[in-house]
Amino acid sequence: MDFVPELPNLRQDVERGCPFCAELLERLSKEIWPKNVAVIIGPAVYVLESSRGTNPKPEQNGVWAFSIAVEPLGAEPVRFYFEVFADLAPCGTSGICVRQRPPCADRCSLESVEILQQWISECSERHPQCQTSDEMFCPKRLIDVGPVDGSVEPRLVEVARKPSRYAALSHCWGAPRPGVHMLRTLTSSINSFRQAIPYQSMPRNFQDAVRITRALNIPYIWIDSLCIIQDSKDDWAKEGSMMDKIYNSAWVSLAATSASTSEDGFLQSTLENHLITIPSVIGAGKQYEDFKVKTPDRLYVRFVTEGLHHARTSEVNASAWNKRAWTLQERYFARRTIHFGATRMFWECREGFASECSPRISKDMFAEPWTPVQANDDPPAGYIYREPSSESKTITDIDTNNDVTWGLSNSHLLHENSDTLVARTKLYEWWFQNLTDYSRRQLTYSSDKLPGISGLAKELCSTYKRITGHDEQYVAGIWIG
Repeated sequence: MDFVPELPNLRQDVERGCPFCAELLERLSKEIWPKNVAVIIGPAVYVLESSRGTNPKPEQNGVWAFSIAVEPLGAEPVRFYFEVFADLAPCGTSGICVRQRPPCADRCSLESVEILQQWISECSERHPQCQTSDEMFCPKRLIDVGPVDGSVEPRLVEVARKPSRYAALSHCWGAPRPGVHMLRTLTSSINSFRQAIPYQSMPRNFQDAVRITRALNIPYIWIDSLCIIQDSKDDWAKEGSMMDKIYNSAWVSLAATSASTSEDGFLQSTLENHLITIPSVIGAGKQYEDFKVKTPDRLYVRFVTEGLHHARTSEVNASAWNKRAWTLQERYFARRTIHFGATRMFWECREGFASECSPRISKDMFAEPWTPVQANDDPPAGYIYREPSSESKTITDIDTNNDVTWGLSNSHLLHENSDTLVARTKLYEWWFQNLTDYSRRQLTYSSDKLPGISGLAKELCSTYKRITGHDEQYVAGIWIG
């Protein structure tokens, strides 16, 4: 029992050195309470994957979060939710464990790179949908990143034949303003860049991209402003028209998802600074008392502020990166993407999603935790998460509301559909959904409006011809049937 708004008993716990109490006090102090009203705080209740109305296997079930109810006498309780993380611990089929582990503080550390390499290896070896459609394509220019130790500066190279692998950077340039540095290849600088592009001269996004590419043992990276001659209309028109192939052929796409300008960088994580360490002796809650909660000696928790959204929704779909027009088709055509979010790294490919906190690549809802929309919300019975309409949609998504981005050319719905009229209708539904998304996005230069979606137009044209045997004309954003 305590009393709002002063909360004297909770303040005493804070003075005794309880870090979680300090966090809870800070959150309660931001609420508007009636004066001198008694409140009951707690108990803490674990939130399990199985509480979402789905049926995970025993080894997949686990604790994602816990909630604390603060109930003023005579009023509805207010719930506060905290994500839960724990260091790796053995989990048997007879118990419940905390399945999220804390993110790596250093995204270039051996531990972090090992997670990324495992994702890439699993995807490249086991995911047939994630293979490139053009094994021979290669961009005209790439950046040779040099050795891991940085003893040789990166340099611009012209490639005669496709290398074994290259990465591609997907990022926001940011509006030109003081303090935002954009390094570009110009006709006046291309020769010097062939000799070296000094690492220290690069904006932070480029430095981070070079660092992580080296750490992944990938010899080359494609960066738009460096691999296209920016003051050459001919070069820009030729290379810019091949964005679909450039991202589709890349071994992996590196998305600077947390960066809104080229100087922000993306290898830093903010989650570690917001984690609170507590003993793992929280009551499992009455409705879960049949479970034996198995955790290590310590838990790490974070107050949830994003609302009832998948962590990926707030950090990827709602990011400045995903509001950029060009990233719509960059994300669509990339076979596999590593998103460097604000709090954690995410994996996205055509066969699933994952995060470094829960690294199993999965199409189901257990790959990531849910978080509440409002402080007093519980997950509804039968709750199954669906992404909002901010992601690019494919023909498969239209029919199944599938969360995974599948290519039109791989859609079994079109392969099996013998009704040409129905197939054409589905194709145009796919196009207009993507066009609606694209129209909401931001462009630095209005002249990029048509080039920024040309790859998706080519995707529709090739699929249309395969299905109908006829060409569909696309002229300056207009379809001529």
